[in-house]
Amino acid sequence: MFKYLVAVLVLVFGAVIWMYFSVGVPVLYSEKNVTVRSVHRMGNLEQPLSRIYISAFYFIPKNKEENIHNEWQKLLHKKLDALVRFHTVQLQGASSILYEIYPEPIIGNLDNLAYDTSITQHGNPAALRRIVPEIESRVLAKDGDLYRADFDHVPPDAYHVLVIMYEGVGSTGGDNVALISRIFLSDIEYAAVSESLLAHEFYHTLGLPDAYTIPEGIATSADIMGLGRYRPIGQTFISQKMLQELGL
Repeated sequence: MFKYLVAVLVLVFGAVIWMYFSVGVPVLYSEKNVTVRSVHRMGNLEQPLSRIYISAFYFIPKNKEENIHNEWQKLLHKKLDALVRFHTVQLQGASSILYEIYPEPIIGNLDNLAYDTSITQHGNPAALRRIVPEIESRVLAKDGDLYRADFDHVPPDAYHVLVIMYEGVGSTGGDNVALISRIFLSDIEYAAVSESLLAHEFYHTLGLPDAYTIPEGIATSADIMGLGRYRPIGQTFISQKMLQELGL
């Protein structure tokens, strides 16, 4: 009887040892290669958008200095913060935005009639053409009269965008520059959609086209580039087609 008991104990002990060295040892494996998504400017595979840096300004024509918004910095911060959140969600974390606001209003060298146009179906491109060179020469150039070394923080690997809140009419966006009237960001009439209007112009700087007819303004999509620009930022989106065009 005793020898049978010993045999059983030996078998049990052997089974325990086998389980410890066989079953208890984790199986090594390698995960499948994860594809890293490379976000890029629409239509330009060579221009990455993983990091976007916005230099933001408040530009006022020389004869409109009395119209400066008292809380312009707070206003611009709020709208840009909303853009950052929207972009992070829509681009699924594959692209990030940092921004810096020039600390003083820029008073233009010219009166508003030199920048404005009475025809704004195309967003006042005249202002875009005249204001941008002035900012580049006066603020961004190191010999400019408004250049500040403490504002010159653009990372060398970032896609650089200028966002201009303008004390004038219209809004428009193009290569690396978005311009929007301060009225669209501050007036109660546009309060519900102001952040979407800014986002719409910003996404032009990434190559996204308008999704509405010109000059009729009839939307051809429901997303931020079409009808969605007239919806609150939390209720609009970038279409799947355009996300794919950006590399997602």
